Amino acid sequence: MDELLAGRELDAEIDCQVFGVTYWAPDWIHSYYSTSPTAAWRVIERLQALGWWCEIKTPFEPGEPYWVGFTPHGVTGWNGQPDHKDYGYTMPLATCRAALATVGAVETRYGGLAARVRNAEQR
Repeated sequence: MDELLAGRELDAEIDCQVFGVTYWAPDWIHSYYSTSPTAAWRVIERLQALGWWCEIKTPFEPGEPYWVGFTPHGVTGWNGQPDHKDYGYTMPLATCRAALATVGAVETRYGGLAARVRNAEQR
């Protein structure tokens, strides 16, 4: 997901895919998830509420990226590593990329968070 850059487009994807917000106006984006550590932490808390634990690794040396990964609660992940992980040169960017990788896997495996949100709105 290296092509996903921090900014309002990524923030909108997080709003839609992680929080289930449905809209198409960029000025309605709720937060700066991809640039604010505080907002990125809300993404982590949202995924935790959905049944995922998070692992964050800070750069080992200057210039290296942050690493964030998510795995279902009660599971250690493959070889002790989170199932869905990604990188970024800031913690918020790495968190957003990993979150989208996680909900993308949910989309594939379980019919998707977005599909569940749409179904709930239709009731």
